[in-house]
Amino acid sequence: MSIVKLLGVSISGEHIYLVYEFVQGSDLGLCLRNKMNPHFTVLSTWMSRMQIATDVAHGLDYIHNTAGLSIDMVHKHVKSSGIIVTEPSFNAKICHFGAAELCGETREDGPQAAAAAERQFEGVRGYMSPEFKATGVATQKSDVYAFGVVILELMTGTEPVRYKFDRSSGNHRLISVIETAREAVEGGGEEGVEGRLRRWTDKRLRDSFRWTWRRS
Repeated sequence: MSIVKLLGVSISGEHIYLVYEFVQGSDLGLCLRNKMNPHFTVLSTWMSRMQIATDVAHGLDYIHNTAGLSIDMVHKHVKSSGIIVTEPSFNAKICHFGAAELCGETREDGPQAAAAAERQFEGVRGYMSPEFKATGVATQKSDVYAFGVVILELMTGTEPVRYKFDRSSGNHRLISVIETAREAVEGGGEEGVEGRLRRWTDKRLRDSFRWTWRRS
């Protein structure tokens, strides 16, 4: 199973303690962005990254469709730092499943619930869908949107949002990996779409993939 298992819960006063199984490995964000050696990654091949994407997809499918519960389960915290890459197999496991419900992050309606949800998710900037940012209500669709951002991270190795220097203004501006993907697909220039996508993709993959571009 591509999910870190929740083993137990303990409540003491106002505190809730969650006990999960121990998984040997590092989170996906660290595997992609090693601050000590930014030119190195253990996920150096296209197949290794697609394996991660496949494992996360299976985990989300289980949460959304086969968890055995009568309600539509939502993870709410899908992000690269919440995905463990196991050692030595380099498979992926989703962390924190069930934490939102057990810690009281209920999916209530109304403006107060929306405001509370917005406060709770300030720390996952870059993964929130437009609908989630507008309503403060997480859904299975917003989980899938966040998973899409993780896939773009796997393709580029970059953070979901980062500061980029704007030469025209002389200032730094915040740019998302979604924006850079859109620029690679829709931008101009003589190199064409395949050239822009090749430049956009993580250089550390060293062309361990074949490009076939089709516009749908």
